[in-house]
Amino acid sequence: MADVEMNKGVQILLERMSSNPDEFIPTLRDGYPAKWRDILLPVEMRTNGGKEYKDQLPFLNDKEIKALWDKMQSLQGELFTKQVMNTLLQNADANSTELSSFSVQPKGESPKKILAILSTANSMRTTIGKLRYP
Repeated sequence: MADVEMNKGVQILLERMSSNPDEFIPTLRDGYPAKWRDILLPVEMRTNGGKEYKDQLPFLNDKEIKALWDKMQSLQGELFTKQVMNTLLQNADANSTELSSFSVQPKGESPKKILAILSTANSMRTTIGKLRYP
């Protein structure tokens, strides 16, 4: 028996998530963006809500729901990584400013280690600059 082809709407939505991830990232204040809320919320309910939410998007099979949920989680994981890198860069910039402003060597740190830290921060800044922020 051959596998049933994935719903075309699911395929389109997965492609849209890849090309425009910022349209799908929930916020603390509003939850899922209004544009896709009527689809994303039922996917979440069906994934996490148990049997009582099986009536959400009943025309999609479990494999399709899982594909959407996995992509939604992947987008949030990528955003998390960007936020961590941005925080690290902000800390590196603050340390760099302190060092250049006061020309003070942190206690116990060698000049070579300080240069290595600043070099790493500059590399991260370049990497972050290439990433697309939501």
